[in-house]
Amino acid sequence: MNLIPLPMIKKNGSQFTLMAAIGLIFITIVSTLLFISLNKKPVEYTEAIAECIELIESFAENKEIVEELKVGNEAHSDLTDEEILSMDAEWRSTDVTSKQKIDLHSNEASSLLVDIQNMEPKFAEIFITDAYGLNIAQTNVTTDYYQADESWWVEAYNNGAGFYGDIEFDESAQKWSVPIYTNLENENGEVIGVVKALLDTSKIR
Repeated sequence: MNLIPLPMIKKNGSQFTLMAAIGLIFITIVSTLLFISLNKKPVEYTEAIAECIELIESFAENKEIVEELKVGNEAHSDLTDEEILSMDAEWRSTDVTSKQKIDLHSNEASSLLVDIQNMEPKFAEIFITDAYGLNIAQTNVTTDYYQADESWWVEAYNNGAGFYGDIEFDESAQKWSVPIYTNLENENGEVIGVVKALLDTSKIR
């Protein structure tokens, strides 16, 4: 971040007064602190992040989630790119009362995620996609249905182990949060899905 240069203060007739200079210093300090706070991963979040990663990695052994992933992967295995984009466009263009969103939000895997969120308010959002990047379970209605065109999804799919990103403002959760990702593998080491969870920074203690 570039700091705002302070003007020279002269005794006679300067266009900047001492108060103006002090104001500029104050703005610079506040801006710098805000920049730092939104771009660091505070040490105090480490424990919460580790707990979250452990939890979402365990989804690979959860009966309801594995079953929903199986259904999704079988149903979506033959979809063309055009069909996937059409499903995503439908998702984006409809409200929460659409059959597509109601069906997804009411399945057993979604109910499990909502229960987890209710017990752990630090989760601003949790959602799971199948191996093709299409949502199969979620706590909140996501902005889009197709995630495989997102860089975080590609990295999670390819790199496996849980990792986290910078603090960000999430549009669907409407929260400042730490995003955490992992892929889910079956007993043969094949990727069957990807998870994204958001830790609400205001709820982490």
